[in-house]
Amino acid sequence: MNLSFLKLRVADCPWILFDASAMVRNKDTGTLKPDWASVAQAICGRSRGASAEGIILADSARDGQHLEAWSRNGSQCSLSPTAALCAARWLFDAGRASRDSEVLVIDSRNFGLGIGMPESPGGGSLLETLGGLRLGTSVGKGLGILVPVSIGGYDINAVLFDSPPPLSYSDRLKATRSSGESSIEVLVVSRAELRLKRGRSDPILAAAAALAAAVAVDVADREVVVTTGGDRLVAQWPEHGPVFVAAAPSYCLSGEFWAEDRV
Repeated sequence: MNLSFLKLRVADCPWILFDASAMVRNKDTGTLKPDWASVAQAICGRSRGASAEGIILADSARDGQHLEAWSRNGSQCSLSPTAALCAARWLFDAGRASRDSEVLVIDSRNFGLGIGMPESPGGGSLLETLGGLRLGTSVGKGLGILVPVSIGGYDINAVLFDSPPPLSYSDRLKATRSSGESSIEVLVVSRAELRLKRGRSDPILAAAAALAAAVAVDVADREVVVTTGGDRLVAQWPEHGPVFVAAAPSYCLSGEFWAEDRV
């Protein structure tokens, strides 16, 4: 069967969306269902597929739209923050609503999501753990500050710089990524702007971790613009609330994918 799809992205992180309500129905067997794990592996490939982090299936239900996701390796997974924003973009344009998503519609272009309260990986308040540093703007030129952040159920090592890091440091960060650790580089342009190299981390999670780390060592305000993957995200951390990140998901392409039928 031919499956129509849309590819959407946030900060150079793409997801492919399928609309289950548009699939062919057979009068005897009902809806023909493909093997979504195989579909994800095939269509997300960089060389022969559409190159994406995973797929999202939007399935209509009586009490709202149900969303499911599969990663590029074919494993069913929870909806990542970026996938949730991509799905919200499509649902908004289609005039639908999801019972699975907590995405806030800011306007016709921008959507936001609460990520959670930042903590130290071992537990406890990030501000209390790092508050003694209070480095402010006195960070030495070129000095990298490692701030481990636990947020949204993930542990991310944020390394803050006040000037572009030396290549030797970038090489060390690449080594930690290949070993399975999540590390991001954060260039503090000003107290209101951060530039982010997210590695393999979800860009929305990475932006939240970048803001939390920068606020914890007092090199950024509680609302900043985070530039990553060609996009400008807005991240906020209210004094008595969770980190919130807003972005403008965009469409990349549309197409069709052939999949074997499965009842």
